[in-house]
Amino acid sequence: MNLADPVLEAVDAPVDATVDVRVLPPGTCRMHIENTFEALPVGGAVELIVPHDPAPLRGRFAVERPGASVWTYLEQGPALWRVRVERTA
Repeated sequence: MNLADPVLEAVDAPVDATVDVRVLPPGTCRMHIENTFEALPVGGAVELIVPHDPAPLRGRFAVERPGASVWTYLEQGPALWRVRVERTA
């Protein structure tokens, strides 16, 4: 599993969905993100808005869905992270 430090990039590509976990009930965030990702077509993307670095979730995706996603950090804290997750498989 390669979880090298992500690069902060400006991406103009559209997203199919946005998940702002700050407004979700506690304990439902991961499930909501995973369900949204699974509903994406290959080539589709979701933008995550989270109050912390989602590196643990990125690691989980790498283990459970190897090669199925590309994570691009659009904004990196300290109070807010925005990440574009594209479905590649």
